[in-house]
Amino acid sequence: MTMMCGSCSNENAFKAVFMWYRMKERGGRLDFSHEEIASCMYNQPPGSPKMSIMSFKRGAALIIDEVQTGCGPTGKMWCHEHFDLPTPPDVVTFSKKMLIGGFYFKPQFKAPHPYRIFNTWMGDPGKLILLECVLKVMRQNNLLCLVEQSGTILKNGLLELETEYPFHINSVRGRGTFLSFNVSSTAMRDKLIINLKKNGVLCGACGETSIRLRPALIFAPKHAQIYLDILRKTLNKLYCP
Repeated sequence: MTMMCGSCSNENAFKAVFMWYRMKERGGRLDFSHEEIASCMYNQPPGSPKMSIMSFKRGAALIIDEVQTGCGPTGKMWCHEHFDLPTPPDVVTFSKKMLIGGFYFKPQFKAPHPYRIFNTWMGDPGKLILLECVLKVMRQNNLLCLVEQSGTILKNGLLELETEYPFHINSVRGRGTFLSFNVSSTAMRDKLIINLKKNGVLCGACGETSIRLRPALIFAPKHAQIYLDILRKTLNKLYCP
């Protein structure tokens, strides 16, 4: 089920789970009562029931958000492959590196009526043609293996810097090249990002004190070493005048 972006992928995944849950409550009945149809127009129950997305009583559905992590940045096609789950997730959402938003699901989560899940573009399914080319290149160039190699160098290098500058960076974490670390304060994090840009490296802020990395799949060990060298140079200039 293709969608335009990560947000609508997650929103419609929630919708698919709600419909599955309500259909089970109706004993598998697909049609609606007159009261349900009338009340949903006013966003009132029973047609628009008051429901929460998290529940741990019993038919709970597991949605895994792979919008950021799908398509290889952790070293596997899907991050949840690292988790050794006893059963597959019920719904997985994707976007970003997949070039198109959407979600895939177990058969029982398919919308039971036409147009129950629908929007104007449905994520431009033509982009699936581009995605086929991306997947072909990933296989031909063994890019998931490259991500693991580059990620090992990158993470080990960040851990070394963490020991060199223990009062300034900490909490290195992540898988593959999908990594992040914390800086001692928001002000210092922002200062570090500005100075990294001056030294030729673009990076993203995350949360209050984190710097995050999510490079392209073609990010190679040599690029990891360049990044680490510039980061060390920048840290040394900032904190060891």
